[in-house]
Amino acid sequence: MKQPQRVGDKNSEETTSKPELSAQRAELVAEQATRKNAVTGLIPLSHPLGQLAGPGRGSAAATGAGITAPTTRLLVDQAAELRPLPKEVTGGAWELHFPDDRTKLFLDPGDIVASIRVWIFCAFRAARDTQRPTSAPVLIITGLVKSGKSYCQGAVVLSLVAETMGASVMLHTLLLKLLKWVLEEGVPVRASALQAAKELAAQPIRHDNPAELGEEIASLLHAVEVPVLVLFDEVQSMFLPTLDGELDKPGSEYIRDCFMKYLLQHGPRTMLWCITGSSMALTWINIAKMPTNGFTLMTSASEIALPASSSPDHLSLVMEGLREAFLPQKVDPLLLELCPPSVALLTVLVNEWLDKGSPKDVQSFVRNFLTTKLMEESMKEWSLGLAAMPVVQRLAVLDLASVEVGMRIDNVNLHAGLRRFLMPYMDKTANGRWYLRDPYQRQLVRLMINKDGTLRNSWSEEEFSVSMVLQDCGWILLRLGETADSLLGPMAGKLWKGKKLPVGMLGFQKELQSEWNRRDLTRYSAEKKKLDSHLAMLVFYLRLSRNMLAQMKPWNRTDGTLLDVGVIEALPSVLDRPMVSFYGDAFRALRMLVPYTAKEAKARRTSAAEWKP
Repeated sequence: MKQPQRVGDKNSEETTSKPELSAQRAELVAEQATRKNAVTGLIPLSHPLGQLAGPGRGSAAATGAGITAPTTRLLVDQAAELRPLPKEVTGGAWELHFPDDRTKLFLDPGDIVASIRVWIFCAFRAARDTQRPTSAPVLIITGLVKSGKSYCQGAVVLSLVAETMGASVMLHTLLLKLLKWVLEEGVPVRASALQAAKELAAQPIRHDNPAELGEEIASLLHAVEVPVLVLFDEVQSMFLPTLDGELDKPGSEYIRDCFMKYLLQHGPRTMLWCITGSSMALTWINIAKMPTNGFTLMTSASEIALPASSSPDHLSLVMEGLREAFLPQKVDPLLLELCPPSVALLTVLVNEWLDKGSPKDVQSFVRNFLTTKLMEESMKEWSLGLAAMPVVQRLAVLDLASVEVGMRIDNVNLHAGLRRFLMPYMDKTANGRWYLRDPYQRQLVRLMINKDGTLRNSWSEEEFSVSMVLQDCGWILLRLGETADSLLGPMAGKLWKGKKLPVGMLGFQKELQSEWNRRDLTRYSAEKKKLDSHLAMLVFYLRLSRNMLAQMKPWNRTDGTLLDVGVIEALPSVLDRPMVSFYGDAFRALRMLVPYTAKEAKARRTSAAEWKP
């Protein structure tokens, strides 16, 4: 875990002191404040804001009593230097150059670096404003599972702050030892606040009054006289304090409504917060639940939304780097093919495969990895936020992955926190419905939430016999077959007799008669065949494909029938289209229909037995 960091004078003498914290006091802080060492960085930024800087470390005012042992330090010139990637690649990419000649990649398709630089400028400006009524804007690094949130926080934010402030020394410690940090590292603090904190630390624990601890932490932070960058990972743990093994509900409400809101919104202007976590769903839900009086974190925070998936170019770039890094060992290319499109997940997958001795059965290894690693982490990401939510909220999230349903945010009244969390990863159709954009994330949601809205807690390896992107394509083909037969099949005339065809029908038909079929359509026309004879053949094929997929049950393999990838790949192959691109077009075409058209088609064909060619 990264250590908190302090900026001071590069040539200053390293001195420390030991505060007299009782073991009980440390336990209370750990339990009610930072259960998982969530605060990873404390960086006093005295150099760039000289008017706020207190006395130097060598002065009496800056040196704590009882100096006994040195502390761990990290020089600013040991932080990575961010440089543009020298080779041309689609989408933004940077290199992090470390002084020990290590080089790491940071992929930036959304211009995240520029957004972080904007936040740094605004945060430093706020820290200089002595008349400011609120704290500096909080930076929230948000993202779905395995999107690289901690890496972005610990490497990129830190590098850009070091680049901006030009200071020389960073000192590491932990926030749950805030008093120890102040005393040992000589952080300029008002003497009265420091004495009050020391006296409180020596008192016995009072489990019935967490507010006393919270107020003292806030008071001590206010007394710090230099700007401090706080890197706060696993922030969701702040909202889950336990007492005797159970959730301390009154304590969690106090931490959310009083301590965290005050600290992040009305705390000291010199505290520059950058927060992230492994359950951003829970984090956003709690941010939305904070009292709305005065300034609100929902509206004032700066947000960096990391992409849910990586592009093929970025994945290939990372795979190339992994191959070079592990030479002379060979990295099986099947790992890239079977891994979900996440550079963070690919990196972990390749490392674990090599650690296991490069097992020859790559497919079995990946299936086990996805079951034990990805799904367990996804369960943590979603369950912490959704477990306490009403079933209707969980079903609303599931609807986002269903092309036959989608979701109207205004009608469902999706929780404001969930809405804020998911908004960067959704698309809105012309008819006002929202869908998850990414096929990999859609399939994750289907695997996480049952049809009745309950959360799953176990998965079989057979559910990962093919990649999750392929499984999503199978779902789309299944719905495409049902809907095409319902609207355009041999029984469609009777079904729609005397009824107005649904909105989007022409667009849907246009997709089925895409430019990729133009040559065949021209030939049919030249032979005086009806234009829709080709369409009829295509609809018939889709209908047969649907029958096969329904028998294979890609969503429920209790009968042991595995998904036939050939069924999914056949049509894009015949049309000479990239598979993901083809099913992306099909997904968008299905979304053009009026709400529930595809759902009604599904209801009419509830089993393959009803589909008799």
